[in-house]
Amino acid sequence: GLGRSGDMRRQKIKDADAFTRNRVMRDGLSIYCRTCASVDHQKRRAVCRSQGLCNKCNTPSKQYYCPACSAKDNAKAVKRRKQQKDQVYAAYGGYVCACCGDTHPEFLSIDHMDGGGSTHRKTILGGSLYVWLIRNNFPQGFQILCMNCNFALGHSGYCPHHKIPRKDTWHSNSKIRARVAGAEP
Repeated sequence: GLGRSGDMRRQKIKDADAFTRNRVMRDGLSIYCRTCASVDHQKRRAVCRSQGLCNKCNTPSKQYYCPACSAKDNAKAVKRRKQQKDQVYAAYGGYVCACCGDTHPEFLSIDHMDGGGSTHRKTILGGSLYVWLIRNNFPQGFQILCMNCNFALGHSGYCPHHKIPRKDTWHSNSKIRARVAGAEP
């Protein structure tokens, strides 16, 4: 990246990657490098903690953030998650189950079409499948399903709406395999 005559304290030229983004600044980069900003944040946190103050607004608080700052952060997080969810669902066809057509957003979820959703979610740093899908440009292999269809596919290997087995998650139970194939066990 481009160099920046950078860090206000160190006065060294550093790579632009050493700085966080800051939309307010003309060049779009923070004044301090990541390392110095982290050190400053840790010092500020220690002072606030030792004096019993909120880390954001410096009001007396027994916890890291006072109730008002916590409420603001929670509201921002809820709004951000809703925006991420809307973006992901729009990319995968909207708020509609790909199997049964259910359109109740409360019932819909992301399905790993080839199975392995539990294993995949455990590998995602930060734990948000929505963020992972956005960062990976909405890869193929995912679809929107209602919880009933998603559960049936994951548990039984097929959805009762179509009775078509999922290829890679063929259920190990021979009675279910026989029922799907049309034969009585």
